[in-house]
Amino acid sequence: MIITLVGLAAYWSVLLLKKSPKGHRATNFLVFTLLGVITTESFVLGFGALRQLMARPEYPLFVNSKIAILTIGGPVSWIAAIMTFAAIPLLAARKPLGWWLALIAGLSVAAAGLPTHFVRQATADYLIGAIMGIVLAAILLVPVVKQRLLGTFQEPSAVL
Repeated sequence: MIITLVGLAAYWSVLLLKKSPKGHRATNFLVFTLLGVITTESFVLGFGALRQLMARPEYPLFVNSKIAILTIGGPVSWIAAIMTFAAIPLLAARKPLGWWLALIAGLSVAAAGLPTHFVRQATADYLIGAIMGIVLAAILLVPVVKQRLLGTFQEPSAVL
């Protein structure tokens, strides 16, 4: 836990100590924190699904709904983890591809997490991941946020 907090503090310091307008810092803080947390959550959920499938070798594919949902949800979680991991440096470089990867990954996490949560109902991990994916996608779709992330935002000039 301490190692995680130290890493998170270093991550946040890079985001918050850069000289930029407060709106840019707030946008970067929110979006990049969500990207980092979703990357970790998706990676862990992918391993959890694989672990559940490997613990039941007599049920290899679509034997019942709980196994079927893990067969789909696990790989989608891993793909979303790769996409959010790739989106971080691309968004830091203000590339539109980073925005698209983050948006698609957020929606993918939600699409995989919601059904998995409601079919399995074993833990709230998939629900938490889905909520974070929805929040990330909603934030990315706000035009001002997209403009700030891609470097096309123009600060309004002060009216005298």
